[in-house]
Amino acid sequence: MYRMLRADLHRLFRSKLFYAATIGYAFLYTASLPFIMWFISLFVPTELDPADLFIKSEPGTAAIAIAVFVTAFLMKEFSEGSIRNKLSSGAKRGDIFLSSVITMAIAAVLIQASALLSVVISGELFTAGFISPMKDILIINGYYAIAAVSLAVFDTALMYILAGNSASLFVSAILAVVMKFVGMMVLEDIFPESGEVIITGTRLQLFTILDKYVPYMHLFGFPRYNWDAYVIGGSVLMVISVVVGLLIFEKKDLK
Repeated sequence: MYRMLRADLHRLFRSKLFYAATIGYAFLYTASLPFIMWFISLFVPTELDPADLFIKSEPGTAAIAIAVFVTAFLMKEFSEGSIRNKLSSGAKRGDIFLSSVITMAIAAVLIQASALLSVVISGELFTAGFISPMKDILIINGYYAIAAVSLAVFDTALMYILAGNSASLFVSAILAVVMKFVGMMVLEDIFPESGEVIITGTRLQLFTILDKYVPYMHLFGFPRYNWDAYVIGGSVLMVISVVVGLLIFEKKDLK
């Protein structure tokens, strides 16, 4: 498996898609809003907001970006016959799957780290700077990284479960988009701007559990719970994804 992982990482770091994600999305995209606000202030005198606001807005589309990246990167493995070639050379299915899981997890960490670097640089250059100390900013992004890794593992498992068929092109991205809207609805209900929570009973309990333990939710706004909620939610999703992905891929008929 070590040789396979090394080959997968080599392909990752030679991938134009990976650099498009880390530089194009994670860096330039996250710096665009602070830059636009600064540019507007040159012509319309306004007081610049602290950069802390951009820390919580940056991960809002991370789940979608990770889903698109993982799908596009792994799709080549199936469409170009790389998976079949690995199997014909004697590689075990479990090793192939786990190598991809680790590679995509590393990619997710690097994408999130690039996004953080972008926010820090653009925040210092184009905004009023940070109110939060850097230690707190790093801790917050540690929570984001846990969610990003767990979703990358989940998206990888989906690709292997679907074996790179046509449906796999859309499932992860569509799910990420749906969860973005679900997340907005949940947060609006349990953390309303008015401060008065209207929902009660089962709906409130369900929404609270979703917000506390589902990694998609962990990418919305600042962390709202203790660190254990983020670790438990991310770990459970990763374990389920790996176990189910392995069980199904071991029996999957590759065309």
